[in-house]
Amino acid sequence: MGVCAPIKFTEITRERFAAIQGRVEAEAHIDEGFRGDIVGDTGTASADGVTLIWTYSEPAQTLTLQCTAKPFLVTEGYVANKLRDLVAQSC
Repeated sequence: MGVCAPIKFTEITRERFAAIQGRVEAEAHIDEGFRGDIVGDTGTASADGVTLIWTYSEPAQTLTLQCTAKPFLVTEGYVANKLRDLVAQSC
């Protein structure tokens, strides 16, 4: 299991954060191994051996995502690209 560096996204309004949460929830319903609730400004969720934490700050309009556990064969770059894609597709 590995830990990845946090990724901070800027210019994340409350509406955009809600869209990101909705996208994750929609995809999570497809994954039977998903654990966690995508609610609140901070939290933890996991699926397929990958555990993520998030922290959203409305005043700063930032969202920080960090992978705190992942399978050895899953690279940090792969996780980072998936997270960036998720945020970009939730505009």
